[in-house]
Amino acid sequence: MKILILELFCLSLLSGCVSAKEVECYNTSKSLITGLYDKFPINGDEVIENKNRKILSNFFDKNLTNLLLKDQECSVKNNGICNIDFNILIHSQDTPNKYKILQDTDSLVTVKIEYHQYSEFIKFVINKESSCKKIGNIKYDNGSDLIKMLRK
Repeated sequence: MKILILELFCLSLLSGCVSAKEVECYNTSKSLITGLYDKFPINGDEVIENKNRKILSNFFDKNLTNLLLKDQECSVKNNGICNIDFNILIHSQDTPNKYKILQDTDSLVTVKIEYHQYSEFIKFVINKESSCKKIGNIKYDNGSDLIKMLRK
């Protein structure tokens, strides 16, 4: 009986540890963007902009998370697309060949997205929320940025 109680206690401790680790905290701008592209590969089927608050808040600050969730609600109400109709990590619906981090500073990460015929440069504006790095905005080559698009 004591062994069973001890096993249940250990299992409850382990499950507590697992749920605590579900929230990710990135300490550097580069690790944040690398983690984002690792979890949502440029050639994958899943896109970050359709994820829930918990997943979005691992990568985006509160403001951008709320705007992305608002866009999801708008899409549901309108049976489809609202303000964004592309993968926000590649600024396209097409599948690129690869990505490369060109520059990373404390507050900005520049990523080159390579397609067959051209390349796109995406700038991730990085903020600090508590002790974690978060994306505050994404700026694209054509002069647009994600915050402006989501506030339409």
